[in-house]
Amino acid sequence: MNGAADADAADDADDADGAADADDAAAAVGARVGGLAYDAVAMTTSPAATVLGAVPRPAYRMLAVGALAALALAAFTGHKLLVMAKLRGELAGVEPRTLRLAHPLRRLSTDTLEFALAEPTRSAGAWTIQLTTDQAARHRVGDRLDVRCDGSECYLPDSVYISDGNMQFDAVLLTLELGSAAACALVIARRWRRYRAARRGDHLPRVAVRR
Repeated sequence: MNGAADADAADDADDADGAADADDAAAAVGARVGGLAYDAVAMTTSPAATVLGAVPRPAYRMLAVGALAALALAAFTGHKLLVMAKLRGELAGVEPRTLRLAHPLRRLSTDTLEFALAEPTRSAGAWTIQLTTDQAARHRVGDRLDVRCDGSECYLPDSVYISDGNMQFDAVLLTLELGSAAACALVIARRWRRYRAARRGDHLPRVAVRR
């Protein structure tokens, strides 16, 4: 009787050990499958997957407007400098001519007067010239002046409009305008590169599946 009981107890112990081993194996397999499932979910719900399709476009409309405005001002200032250089005789394009100081037209400010100019043989003409009080004191009505004209407006070689100081000021202004346009364009380019990088997910960590 004792021998039969011992045999039954041994069989029960072996069955319990086998069940425990089976449970451990099942748990290991479940953990492995669960890990793979977690990695798959991580790949689909990672920041890279959610961010790639939702990256907002960079705000550069005001920068573009600023760049265009700066370029427009630069074009105006550059044209002004070109005309001034022609009126000074530094560039070809505006030939000097001799006109007669016809008569005063109006006082533009406390130290600037506007006069009419005419051909030497005519009493009236379609040209005007602005003279400072010092320049007007050196000339009289009827005097012949060697001038260069831009349309109907004529200038003496020492006119304020084409003076060295005015040329230097406009040259600095042109540099600032071009620099502003270039700065706006550079910021736009940088924002666009960052936007493209964000669309590709270059700034996000890589998620690898464990195997």
